[in-house]
Amino acid sequence: MRKNGIDATGYFFSEEESEGFIGDFIKIIPFKRTQITNKWFRSYHEADALIKQVAAFVEQNLGDYEILYLRHYRSTFNYVKMLRKYADKLVLYIPSHVIKENFRERQVPENTGLVSVIIKWWEYFRYIYLYEKYVWKFILKKLKAVVVFTEEFAEILRSQAFGSPRIIYNRDGVNCAEVALRELEKTEDPVVKLLFMKGSSLKQSWSGLQRLISSVEGDNKKRFEIYITGSAGNDPEYKKDFVKCVGHLSPEELQLLVNKVDLGISNLANYMIAFNTTSNLKSREYYARGLPFIQANEMPDIDGYEAADCYLQLPNNHLPIDMNLVYDYAMKMRNNPLHAGKMRQFAEEHLDWKVTVAELSEQLKSLT
Repeated sequence: MRKNGIDATGYFFSEEESEGFIGDFIKIIPFKRTQITNKWFRSYHEADALIKQVAAFVEQNLGDYEILYLRHYRSTFNYVKMLRKYADKLVLYIPSHVIKENFRERQVPENTGLVSVIIKWWEYFRYIYLYEKYVWKFILKKLKAVVVFTEEFAEILRSQAFGSPRIIYNRDGVNCAEVALRELEKTEDPVVKLLFMKGSSLKQSWSGLQRLISSVEGDNKKRFEIYITGSAGNDPEYKKDFVKCVGHLSPEELQLLVNKVDLGISNLANYMIAFNTTSNLKSREYYARGLPFIQANEMPDIDGYEAADCYLQLPNNHLPIDMNLVYDYAMKMRNNPLHAGKMRQFAEEHLDWKVTVAELSEQLKSLT
């Protein structure tokens, strides 16, 4: 933003013990874990206590700012209070469909008793659904603006909000300078290697990883391997011969794996959270790395370009994936050694943060 003429300063709230900086203009603000005495719904009360500290910091330090740009966290009592208080200055970035995602997370079967299940669903209804709906219906219209990642999600919010909130569409980007371009390894191995970079410890069933695993298992030709990085946990669905959980890797280790695999895996079941379009970070990182990938969504800012040939779009539904299509696509990309450089060039010209943040900066300037 500063490179685009906006005098911006960032504040990152962290469990660090003391203040510090990330770069020159992002300050680390330590927060204290509050001792929660409530026996039930601890995650809600912990989140609310954190928001209370953030609101106190804003009141003491940020009153002179013309715009407060806030990444949506979780709607709680103190969060709603803060949004209402600073509504005329607040630009709220909402990066996900919190209601749908939390609903899907609670559908994941767990080995818990009936009481735990009832409490989990009551927490969802009382402390997530109602608070989020309240923010959508009554708060969004009061804010200076709302920033979302697709026009599709913008329409969802408009249909839910009372009044006419000002909504800005700003697609996700990738910092190409921090992502290494892959070096293709020539191979005659008939097995196609797929990479899923798992960034969350949650199940996130809408990623479609389970859909892919069951489709590979039903293929019966033993011609795929799936590599999962990050927090895979002990999920029994991952305990298959063709699934390799490699855990958290260093940048160098990840690069070696990226060089080795054929295709990346982006979201394959976003229908579960009511999305048919996306601009997610994972797909953009694959572009920057020069790694072709599969996903089950349209990307409005990419589709229609020649570069769209660098990913395979699959149906966004619950049905088994046609693994013949995936295999043939992998072989096609193996035989096209120029694709990596082509994808990287496209990422630098269209998907880099310097491009997407420039677009956002122009929108923010129009608010002042």
